[in-house]
Amino acid sequence: MKDQNMIKISAPSRVDLSGQAADMFEGCTLSAAIDLRTNVKISDFNKLEYDKNNDIISSIINRFNIKNKKIKIDIKTLAPRQSGLGGSASFSVSTIFGLNKKFNWNLNLYQIAEHAQRAESIDLNMRNGYQDWYISSFGGILFMNFHGKTNKEVGKEPFGKIQNLTEYMNLYLVVADTGIKHLSGISNENLYKRYMKGDITIRNLINKLNVLTKKGRDCIISKDINGLANIMNENQNIFRVFGWSIPENEKLIKIALDNGALAAKITGAGCGGAIVALCKDEKNQKKVANALKKKSKFVHICKIDEGVRFEN
Repeated sequence: MKDQNMIKISAPSRVDLSGQAADMFEGCTLSAAIDLRTNVKISDFNKLEYDKNNDIISSIINRFNIKNKKIKIDIKTLAPRQSGLGGSASFSVSTIFGLNKKFNWNLNLYQIAEHAQRAESIDLNMRNGYQDWYISSFGGILFMNFHGKTNKEVGKEPFGKIQNLTEYMNLYLVVADTGIKHLSGISNENLYKRYMKGDITIRNLINKLNVLTKKGRDCIISKDINGLANIMNENQNIFRVFGWSIPENEKLIKIALDNGALAAKITGAGCGGAIVALCKDEKNQKKVANALKKKSKFVHICKIDEGVRFEN
């Protein structure tokens, strides 16, 4: 018999197309939600039951003060853990989306994205931007502008501004994981410190990322796939300067490019994790995926996906 009190939710992972680290510095990012979803089930139980080893879920429990609620939270994700695909955002957004329904909090998607981000950035003292939680909430291909956002508590700074570009271009993407788990908080923190200390190289590159990301948005609207590919490859060159692209990333990037991908770059904060390849069509997408499978244990041909949603 179906549990009438069970709520099932899922939310997508994401790949960065341009911008990446710029969202820590009030900048712009361009990302796509992909069909590596996290599934969450929230059901009535005789006590509060969840994975106590999951710091983010513990943070959400504390943030919303639901320690005395009698529910069970189960989480299953399709994306490899710590792969730079925004997996932690997908399960925090899913969880808050479900709790919002369960307890009638009346939060909208912007508020859900913001609270999910603060559950990590403020409550767990992790250095993060914003794009992962926004793309997981809203889905599609998004251009996002985070001007005025400096990790204040929800309601004390403006919401991010988003532009949905999904209708303009089909994207043929492949992700491949190096198998090396990365810690984005460490990579982000090191970059943030260099920026705040006035490192001219880093500051100039962050400014360049903003320029590239706006050009990337225009390429999508203009259906200029080669222009977008150039933007993605320029992003990768910047991340090499950041020190985010290690040899394992570079090996997968080379395989993708050698097999006809138009662009290939790291996702997230790199230093392992996954890479994403932009392909010209479905045929090339399959060729690139097959080549990557020879070196990577996790390869996925992506579909652009919608944001957080209820499941049957």
